[in-house]
Amino acid sequence: MFIPRAVFEVVWSVRSAPVRPWLAMVTVVLGLVAWAVLGIAAPGSPDGAGLGIAGDEVDCLGELTAGYRALDAGDFERAVHHYRLALQKASNAALRFQALLGLGSSYAAMGRAEDAAPVLEQANELQPEHIETLYLLGGVYAANDRIDQAVATLEEVVRRAPELIGAHHDLSLLYAGLDWHEQAAATCRKTLALDPRHLEARIGLAVALYHLESYQEAANQFSLALEGDRVNPRALYGLGLSLLFADEKEAAVEQYLALRPIDEALAEDLYGRIMQWDQ
Repeated sequence: MFIPRAVFEVVWSVRSAPVRPWLAMVTVVLGLVAWAVLGIAAPGSPDGAGLGIAGDEVDCLGELTAGYRALDAGDFERAVHHYRLALQKASNAALRFQALLGLGSSYAAMGRAEDAAPVLEQANELQPEHIETLYLLGGVYAANDRIDQAVATLEEVVRRAPELIGAHHDLSLLYAGLDWHEQAAATCRKTLALDPRHLEARIGLAVALYHLESYQEAANQFSLALEGDRVNPRALYGLGLSLLFADEKEAAVEQYLALRPIDEALAEDLYGRIMQWDQ
């Protein structure tokens, strides 16, 4: 059985002053789940002959396969077309779930979060144990500016699947966007416990600590981030700002000098703050 596997990654950008993440877009990453769910033919089988599969199921599987291939190729309009047909031809709950998941994934990939949400909600009702549907739904809620629902959904995802590094990180970004810095810091630490080299989680932890006025600890985390990326402008800016508030002005100036050839705008912002420090 061909089931598109939908997992999302929320892509964020950062404002320079203060350093703060905010939602930019949702991207759908596709994969393949086992074909043997219903004990039927794998991709490439011409039909369901000899397997006891009804004709309408074969037609539905054909549309699901075509939908996945279109989605994987980035032809989202065509994917929507095939998944809608698959939904019409679905003769059981399992096929209906796959059609809904594919259709919701297609809408999400097109940036149509308002259309994706109700479709994925239906898929989640059919198979609430399918954690990736819930994960994608959380990203769609965030893209639709339904932040409370996004937070609640991702909290459930990490509770049920604590090994999902991306879900912890995405949840920390939502917390940060709400100025819930203690929660953001705690969730970044969980991400780093799973992946100590996760650069964005390290920067996120440093940002949260900065907002919590733990300036020296924030500086330490920004320094660790720079070990993984020596020219990261956000880490250099955050380190300079944290050092400044930790009353280490000369060290902050050093970060300004390192930042200037990399990001002139951030460097000028940091320089202005340094110049105002003693006034």
